Amino acid sequence: MKKFLCYLLILLSVFTIGCRKEHVIVSPEDENPLRIIKRLPLPDAIPYKALGSGKILFERNYGQGGSDFYIIDVDQRKTKGFTMKSSITQPKISPSGNKIVCSLLNSEDLNSKWNIYVMNLDGSNCFPVSKSELNANYPTWNSDGSKVIYYTSGPEGKLYIQSPVENSLDMTELTKFHYDGDPSWEIKPSGGFSISKSGKLVSVSSSENPFGIIGIQPYKGKSGVSVLLSPTTDIAFVSPNFRAESPVFSPDGSKVAFISIYTNPQESGWISLGIHTMDPNGTYLMSYFGMGGYPPYLTLPRYLSLCWSPDGTKILFNCPDSETSSHLFVINLDGSGWSQVTNQINAFDTEMSWAR
Repeated sequence: MKKFLCYLLILLSVFTIGCRKEHVIVSPEDENPLRIIKRLPLPDAIPYKALGSGKILFERNYGQGGSDFYIIDVDQRKTKGFTMKSSITQPKISPSGNKIVCSLLNSEDLNSKWNIYVMNLDGSNCFPVSKSELNANYPTWNSDGSKVIYYTSGPEGKLYIQSPVENSLDMTELTKFHYDGDPSWEIKPSGGFSISKSGKLVSVSSSENPFGIIGIQPYKGKSGVSVLLSPTTDIAFVSPNFRAESPVFSPDGSKVAFISIYTNPQESGWISLGIHTMDPNGTYLMSYFGMGGYPPYLTLPRYLSLCWSPDGTKILFNCPDSETSSHLFVINLDGSGWSQVTNQINAFDTEMSWAR
């Protein structure tokens, strides 16, 4: 009888423990799709003196299916980072240096698309500024930070501009990417868009027509689109193995910086990555820097990007230096040299932007 009672008590104990395991309390905050997950400061040896001043925002990916956003506060000599429960990518810091616009995939909605969100530098006060059935990509700010620009992918893709507020009533179409009446003409954006103070836009189209770095005059349709630099027509870059990436206007709008990639068809890796500038009409082409690079294994919307320093004297860019890592580098336009900005092993750094 005593043995039976002992066995019964053991069974009751096991049953009670099992019941406790089933009733785990989940905090509502943990289920919030916009929950912020803080990261430790960067372990990288940041060359603050070479950077000068301002705040740098960039995206870091460790190849594990999610990205982190990091801020390098050059003036304060410190860094901070975060991610979210939802997936985030393609961040851009506002000209004032106090807001982020990015593309976010809401983890709460399995049928959601990538949409454009605005948040504070620490991820707080995050809200959507666009709701679309198409994926919205590559958001950026206009020169004074009063508007955000982004495009929607797919057959009905268009480029939009609007105020950075929720439920905006001023969303306006800047240009279309194709026209039913001319199927041979189509903009296939490769990377993002940049806008000058005067409202002109630059981007890269990977279609046959138009092909290369393109300039866009908003609201003018096809007649407002022109090829500024093409591998098949520009005398300095005539080569089927050349392509351009990530053109960006300088802060005063007088120059466009971009990345060039020259590949050898006999080899799988890039053999040359260069940094160049030109006038907004595609003339006065200048080359500043070149280095070797590697095609990464990661699946990212864009592998290469660059930005100007707020005073227009430096260019910050990334270069994949192995199949799994990419680091940030800075060069001076006066020819005084270059510096490596990040150096974390197996970290893929890209999508940088720089504010005062």
